[in-house]
Amino acid sequence: MQQAPIGFDMMLRGFLASKWMTALEDSGVQAPERKMNALQRMIWEDLVDPMWKERNSILHHEDNYHNIVDDRRLTEKINWYRSNKHALLSRSAHFLARQDLTDLARMTRRTKKELLYHLDIAAKKHTAVLQFKDDNQRQITEFFHRLEEIT
Repeated sequence: MQQAPIGFDMMLRGFLASKWMTALEDSGVQAPERKMNALQRMIWEDLVDPMWKERNSILHHEDNYHNIVDDRRLTEKINWYRSNKHALLSRSAHFLARQDLTDLARMTRRTKKELLYHLDIAAKKHTAVLQFKDDNQRQITEFFHRLEEIT
């Protein structure tokens, strides 16, 4: 058994023992080189490629359960920020939580993660500002207004 030291997992990657060629030659097969190529192609096309495609579809497509659950979790957290924006965010950061349900439905998971990243930062900043206000201090940014609020 010459393949065992190399490994059967390596066989699936295309590393076949040279004794496979010797076995084909000893059995009297015509053109053993072509038969070895056919063996490697059969291993790839019938075993490895279908497994590879299935694993990639699970990992990269939206039809897997993990992505669906993760998308729901992100949507719920964004909705939580939307409904609690007055308590969690400063007035100048409310624009981050203005998405409606149709906007959220169209967003990709990556966009939702990025939005939550910014919402988390804005909430932490607002918490820090509230601590300053407890000491009767004001931030200079309280005197600034967004252009859309002025017009």
